Parts: sequence; structure tokens; C-alpha cells
Amino acid sequence: MKRFLPFVVLFLVFSCWPPGMDPDRKAGKFLSEVVNLEEFNSEHDDYNSTLPLNRHGEAYLVFSSKRDRKDVFNLTYFPAYLKYDKRLELKKGKERPGLSYYEIYDEAPQLINKANGNFNVYGPRLISLQRDFVNYGTADDLFLFYADDSSGKMDIKCARRGTAAPEAVKYLNSKANDAYPAFSWTGDRIYFCSDRDGNFDIYEVKIPRTETERISIESLLDPPSYELRKVEELSGPYNDKCPYILHDMMVFVSDRPGGSGGRRHLLFRI
Repeated sequence: MKRFLPFVVLFLVFSCWPPGMDPDRKAGKFLSEVVNLEEFNSEHDDYNSTLPLNRHGEAYLVFSSKRDRKDVFNLTYFPAYLKYDKRLELKKGKERPGLSYYEIYDEAPQLINKANGNFNVYGPRLISLQRDFVNYGTADDLFLFYADDSSGKMDIKCARRGTAAPEAVKYLNSKANDAYPAFSWTGDRIYFCSDRDGNFDIYEVKIPRTETERISIESLLDPPSYELRKVEELSGPYNDKCPYILHDMMVFVSDRPGGSGGRRHLLFRI
């Protein structure tokens, strides 16, 4: 039985301001110990959680779990909030239900239901056009990026609100396994992992953008031009997966020597 939902989500109690623009930003600190999120875990395998940014203690948690279908991983979603008592805790539910933060994320269950099926679903990433990008003046919308193995291998897909079925993000996918997309604040870079060259490596997509360009879902799913490369600075004989971007830092998982249980988290400045 695996329990892979540690309190890592609390690393990201940071501002939702763009880098360098927060007037009262203070340096955060890692917790001194890993805490099991018992309220969210189940007796089945739970892992692969998304890591939301938050400013006011409200959050959400999306992760892969076998609690529903038992034989495959599907996505599970919970609204959550930070509780400050004798110790910092992440609790299920909405502490302030009327908060505008939840308006767009209330659409998340619809997207997750679209993604789930009789196959494994991994690496969920909910994307808000207003909260996840420097995107002033753009109407908000919510999308779910993830990977599933319905084709026999992992492919990156996107689910939108409405009646349309999820669609494959073709320019990110290959004949191999591709998964775990992560996005920069300015929407000009996407990172993901792939084993198209043998072992899993981190890949980077650069999308040219002007300073005043508004980021749309179309420009992420089918950009008119882009550059794709393997991040050779990180590549080696090991498996590197699950990139996550916070400002100019990337966190990823690797089986390089030195990790506990065969895996370790590494930081890389981008």
C-alpha cells in the first residue's frame, strides 16, 4: 500500500503575484518534517498530487488513486484549506465557501470525470488562465492537463469545460511515453518528461510570445510555432520525471543515487 501524498503541498504557500511583483513577498521555508495527509489518503494507492499555488490559505488537491476502480489509477479531487493551529494542517472542504477563489475550481469535477476511465490517469495539472499565468484582462477558464495510458502508452491530454471529449496534445506526444506537463508563468515554456530516447528525460518546449500577448488555451494546445528540445543539462543515465515549475525553479523526481526509497527530489534553476 502506497501513501504518496506528503505535506509537500505546503511548500507552496506563496503569493500568486508574478515573479518580482509581490509587494510583501517573504522567503518561504520547507517544513522540517514530512507529514502524512491522512484526511486525504485511503487504504488504496494514492499518489501523483498536483501542487496548487495559493495566497490566502485556500487550495485544492487533485491526485491519482485506486480508491474507485481498484485496478487502475483515476483522478480524485478535493477542495482544501490551510488550518493554522498548534501546527499547520491541510483540511478537506472550504473554510470560506463564498470566496471567489473557488468559483473557477468548482468546475474541476466535470473535467476530472472526463479524464477518468478504465485505464490509468497520471500527473494532473489544473490550469486557470488567470491564476496560473501572467494574463491580465483575459476572462478566466479552467482546463485539466494530464496523461493516460488508454492507447497502451502514456499520452498527454487536455480536458476542457463543455461537452467536448478530452484531446491529445499532439505536438508534445510521441510513439513513446509522454507525461507530466508543467507551464511557466508567462506561458512561453512547457516542460514534460518522455522516454522517447530510452530512459525518462525532461523536455522543454519554447513558444514565442510578445509582451502584450494574451495566453489562450489554443496557443498552448496548438501553437503556430515552437521549439522542442531535450534538457541536455539534466539528461543522463537516470530517469527524470514529474517536472514542476515555480517561478524560475524546477522541481523534478529522479532515481539518481542518494534518494530515499530509490527516488529523490531535485531543484534546477531554469
